[in-house]
Amino acid sequence: MATYILIFSSAFVFGGFIGPSVWLASTEIHSVRLRTYGQANTTFFYEIFSFGVQFWTLYMLNVHNGNMGVNVGYFYFGLTVAVLILTFLFVPETARLTLEQIDDFFLSGSKAWKTSTKKNIAFARGDLSDSPNSTQETFVLAKEVILTSGEEIGDMT
Repeated sequence: MATYILIFSSAFVFGGFIGPSVWLASTEIHSVRLRTYGQANTTFFYEIFSFGVQFWTLYMLNVHNGNMGVNVGYFYFGLTVAVLILTFLFVPETARLTLEQIDDFFLSGSKAWKTSTKKNIAFARGDLSDSPNSTQETFVLAKEVILTSGEEIGDMT
């Protein structure tokens, strides 16, 4: 009975809090210009990995195939740690930033692990003039990128 309670409570926590965060983050993180393609890729890979997890977990628990038993939890713990490390390294903090400021951040080349909500609040208020996602610096960088790729500034919309 305790096992069932643990399984259902963990499913409730994942489905209610952790699972939907993928959809929230993916809609805000992609640049305005590539948002449709980014969201399509996010949906595609989410569904592929979701199917994979549902498919191989049954074999991992089956006595005749995987017979991993409790070790399945350790396997998923390892995957969770790997995803946390990748999230820390590649997903910046975007709280209090507009979509344009998020685009500026990605064009600036700043490191995701150097972002914080405190810096974002100061930048949104205008208190932080030397922000790595300063609009003026980013405009110059974006203009260089556009000119080297052969597109005109009017084609950005």
